Amino acid sequence: MQHVASTSRPISPALIVAVFGIWVVWGSMFFFTRTALKEWPPYWLAGARFVTAGTLSFLFLRMRGAVMPSRLQWRNAGIVGFFLLVLGTGSTVFSQQWNTSGIASALAATATIWIALLSGLLLGTWPQRIEWIGIAVGIAGVVLLNAGAMTSGNVIGIAIGLFGTLGWSVGTVLSLKLPLPTGWMRTTAQMLIGGVVLLLISLLRGETVTLAASAQTWGAFGMLIVGSWLGFGSYMYLLANARPSLATSYAYMNPLVALLLGTFVAGEAITPIELVGIVVILASVAFIWLANAQRLHKGR
Repeated sequence: MQHVASTSRPISPALIVAVFGIWVVWGSMFFFTRTALKEWPPYWLAGARFVTAGTLSFLFLRMRGAVMPSRLQWRNAGIVGFFLLVLGTGSTVFSQQWNTSGIASALAATATIWIALLSGLLLGTWPQRIEWIGIAVGIAGVVLLNAGAMTSGNVIGIAIGLFGTLGWSVGTVLSLKLPLPTGWMRTTAQMLIGGVVLLLISLLRGETVTLAASAQTWGAFGMLIVGSWLGFGSYMYLLANARPSLATSYAYMNPLVALLLGTFVAGEAITPIELVGIVVILASVAFIWLANAQRLHKGR
């Protein structure tokens, strides 16, 4: 497990960029995934996304002289990547054949609870009281945002989505416990291994793919690759440099971003209850940000 230095320091620009990555970039991924699933099967889509992003990232890092991970680091990256990307992202993408982007993001919000509990039980890092308040308020806000959609969700899709959230939560905690490659190579190794496993699952399921897809699908795929770099890399950075509650705050902001995309891109109307949900989510993020600001001020 990596520990943050015990000296007091201000919030860094890198932290701000990483938060933007998990809030805004990742928030758009549900929308682009839903778009690409109209023409491409789920496991191939997820696998091709991570293998492409991981390969380009690996070549770039090696050209810049990045150190190759050790055999132990490759193994651990494979374990974490399996839980995060295969069980987590793979199951979430698969469930979006039935679930809307709103439902998928709402189910992802429950990861904050599982990660908080697993981190406390396995690592001894229990959330502070203010963070528990933020988690509870955030989930309430997500429920408000998706109140209508949740009642019309498919039971199978919801069950698979929850399974994916549990897999993601286990992978998150393992990433704090196992020795992993350093820097951006950590994210790259996980994407490479997780992506290959996802493509193998696609092959075993007999998924068929046509590359003669629409420009909209290819555009969504390109955005998913960019999201893999910025979003997943930001998540790994925050897990190593901030409290878990800040890293998992994406679970509240992603539904908000998905809602805004639906409003301004798809022309969907915002209801009064969704406006309340927006306010509640922003309040929850304020609680969590305050807890992290206090940690940085106290140097712990």
